[in-house]
Amino acid sequence: MDRLEENPLNVRTDYGITEEYVQTIKDEGAPEVDLIVFPSPNNPGMFRVHDGHRRLRGTRAAGGKELLCRIKPHLANSQEAMLLGQLKTSMHHKKLTDGEAAQALFALDQLGVNAERLQQATGKSRKQVELAIQAGSLSPETRAVMAAAAPHHQLTHEEEALLAAQEQDPDVPPNAREEIVERIKQGQGVIYAVRIVNTNRREAAEMARLIDELQAAGVTVTEEMPEGAVNLWRLEDAGGKTFTPETHANCPGHGAYFPSRTRPSFYCTCPESHGYEPPQKPEEKSKLPTRQVREGNTAWRECGELRLKWWKTKLPTRSDPNQRVLKIVTELLTADPPEPLRDLFGMIDYKPFYDELVGKAPSASTIANASTGRLTWTLMARVIAAMEYWMTQPSYSVYLWRTDDMGRPENRTVAQRWLTICQSLGHQLQPIEQAVREGREYQGDLVGSDADDGLIEVVGPQEQHTSTGDLAASHAPVDDSASTVDGVMYRGENPGSDALDDQESDDRIDTPFDPDETTAPAETEVDPAPLGYPVDLVEGEKHHPDARVDLNDVSLNDSGPSSSP
Repeated sequence: MDRLEENPLNVRTDYGITEEYVQTIKDEGAPEVDLIVFPSPNNPGMFRVHDGHRRLRGTRAAGGKELLCRIKPHLANSQEAMLLGQLKTSMHHKKLTDGEAAQALFALDQLGVNAERLQQATGKSRKQVELAIQAGSLSPETRAVMAAAAPHHQLTHEEEALLAAQEQDPDVPPNAREEIVERIKQGQGVIYAVRIVNTNRREAAEMARLIDELQAAGVTVTEEMPEGAVNLWRLEDAGGKTFTPETHANCPGHGAYFPSRTRPSFYCTCPESHGYEPPQKPEEKSKLPTRQVREGNTAWRECGELRLKWWKTKLPTRSDPNQRVLKIVTELLTADPPEPLRDLFGMIDYKPFYDELVGKAPSASTIANASTGRLTWTLMARVIAAMEYWMTQPSYSVYLWRTDDMGRPENRTVAQRWLTICQSLGHQLQPIEQAVREGREYQGDLVGSDADDGLIEVVGPQEQHTSTGDLAASHAPVDDSASTVDGVMYRGENPGSDALDDQESDDRIDTPFDPDETTAPAETEVDPAPLGYPVDLVEGEKHHPDARVDLNDVSLNDSGPSSSP
């Protein structure tokens, strides 16, 4: 035993040296399976272990003095053989953890071993091997930080690869990495923490750029819309046309604020000069601070994208132990079905969203030969598609998380019910989802992490027509390059996409849009229903801002068949 030394190339960190394992060795003697060793290249007379580190440690812990060994001198000159051996033997003994296997694959890749050999050694697909190699490039320092931040969480290859991309990207500043770690410490998922930090930085960069443009054009920008100001879409010029930012630019009351980080909303602080007559008794409405709206909109969108990604991993399931999923489906469809199922269940497969999430609907012959578990998940897939379309598409979802008067309590209750089901099936809820699930106001993901802090500085009145603020004199530059999330973990996808930003707003949806489209017309601006339920309007129809909309009469402007509740 004294002549055996551990191999520094050994990737295993979890040896599983339990009390039971040590006691077994004490009771039954040292394992009879030979250790495979080779002469130590650095210490003459010593032998380095190739296979059997767990048995070596266990025997030492049990007080053993000797072990049977088989000496293979050729291993001393082949790091490739040593690493491949660890991967192969781990499939028959105590398996390597994902992290350990990833480190071995990364080391083999660095030695020039091709992907085909690695596939043969591990039994994994090429895509899985490539992902594991990316994961294996994560530094030991970051692994240690993650182990301390989330001691009960075993990092997956996907998470390790994403973290590796972050630490290797020179454009990611240290404070962004520190925020990721802090978020993980507070219980946020690794992928969500990385994505939301990257998205916040990217959106803050875009907001800074837009502020610079507005400043150069002489536009007053404020954090909130000043009291008494009116959105441009409520005002008409002398010709009876709704004002645009361009046609209103010369008005002394022209200003902008940012309910979305990626697009300003314009207002007028002297609407009476354009013939606007305010309501005699304006309705008082509670309203979240604009900064809170910005953060919430981004967090809600990111959570929706991650939830869809998670569902895609669940949908191939073909079993349903204890009929758990069948009971969920039955309860949703028969016991007070929620609005999304009443509206969308029968038509959801007409939408591209269904194909992207679920795939094509099964054929009659597939259904005829399917097991009960597969039939249950086939039905559940339609439920998931209908519910998640409602939860994630901006024409439905933009106000679901809000507790002020822009949100509807009945819609929030539906979202709460659905998130409870997601959590029961294994989805990790993030802070904004937890807030909705628990029926409380969302206060932000992390104290002090506002990505656009300092971009807008509120100052005193500058003219008789403006009541607050101007731009900050300076703001910290934020890199606007593509996030390292793109192309690393989500090839072919864009997890940090700003596609939905064009639909984000504080009081309204800025443009009419088709729920199946990700980009909206650039010019027309529309007010939503008063209760915060965004709708699509028939082209050319004038919508009165104080009118109540009957949702049963609203056309979704969709290619699929219509459906009434």
